[in-house]
Amino acid sequence: MENKVCDKCGVAKPATDDYFPTMPRGTLRHSCRICMNERKGYKFCKKCGVEKPVNRDNFGGQKRGGFRGTCRACMRAYTAKHTRENPEMMGKRIEKRRAQGGRTTFPEETRVVLWNRNRGICLLCNKPISDFASAHVDHMTPVAKGGTNNLDNLCLAHVQCNKEKHNKTLSEHWEWRRIHNLN
Repeated sequence: MENKVCDKCGVAKPATDDYFPTMPRGTLRHSCRICMNERKGYKFCKKCGVEKPVNRDNFGGQKRGGFRGTCRACMRAYTAKHTRENPEMMGKRIEKRRAQGGRTTFPEETRVVLWNRNRGICLLCNKPISDFASAHVDHMTPVAKGGTNNLDNLCLAHVQCNKEKHNKTLSEHWEWRRIHNLN
């Protein structure tokens, strides 16, 4: 059987309609079915192989832009397994953060001050936070980039917004949201 290389992913696959859609004139398209689906807003997870819509709910964003190749469910499972198998790494991470002046939790008084100061608005997306109890305290300038635990550097954020921000500064995160049309 003859193979055809997909123009988008560069993978050689059998040159059949099962792998490459047929165009109206009877020839095979240049991109495989998987790449065609991605262009239409669907993506196959590289781990579980399940096709899902490409959005924040199914695939996390990358710092450089775009979405990950692995779905959130597979990433959660991988992270949980890695943490269980490597508890010393988590301990080192916690110690490093403490040495940089970071904390793992903030007192309730701090959260209330932040809630009142920002009127219950997430500074990462500028939308109301519906549940005070689940809101995350975030560093506008990350500790990894020299930020402190001073109230001027803290804000309350949605859990999802905080996870997407990673170690970006507030202005870097706003630019990332603009690029990904998340405003």
